[in-house]
Amino acid sequence: MDDLGRPLAGAGTIVDTDVVRSPASFISSTTKMHISWETFEKCIVQLQSLSDELNDNWVLHKTGNQEEFTTFLTKKQALSSDCLENASPIFIEYHVVYSIPYGAPILCMNSWRSNGTLLTMEELWKNFNFTENENMYSTLTQMDHAVLQRPFLTLHPCRTAELLEHMFLNSKNIIVSWLSAVGPIVRLDLDINYMKLT
Repeated sequence: MDDLGRPLAGAGTIVDTDVVRSPASFISSTTKMHISWETFEKCIVQLQSLSDELNDNWVLHKTGNQEEFTTFLTKKQALSSDCLENASPIFIEYHVVYSIPYGAPILCMNSWRSNGTLLTMEELWKNFNFTENENMYSTLTQMDHAVLQRPFLTLHPCRTAELLEHMFLNSKNIIVSWLSAVGPIVRLDLDINYMKLT
């Protein structure tokens, strides 16, 4: 026992009975609002199914040996870019992925010009009409994709966890509700028909 009456677990390690013991409890102890992997997967499968009916081009990916946390959605779209020097169209591929540490969905993206060169984060900020301030780096940042483990520009998951905390408690499909709120920030608009999932 230590000075506070807690048991020691070998080599001076303190074991506190209030310490969370499972990854799911760890998530709930670090964020006020989270969604489970099962809820995330159910919601993206529903979104993709409706996307097929609407011909809206969301694609469901399951990688590896079908373990948990390897399913995600993608959507590619072309956008006009009046903000960039040559004003040629740009292409964006959006990924909706589950973040284990945040217990929340994250929106990742890569964007490129018609010649195949990637846009920089600064060019995307300009294209998304972000105003220059200290929140730019904590909102849209570069992180490794949770499944593919490659750098992607990402709407920071702590902002997602904050958003989930304040909204969507009664949504039947929290992913559609969340995308309808954050999508316009990065020029990803959802067809109004997705609202029937919420």
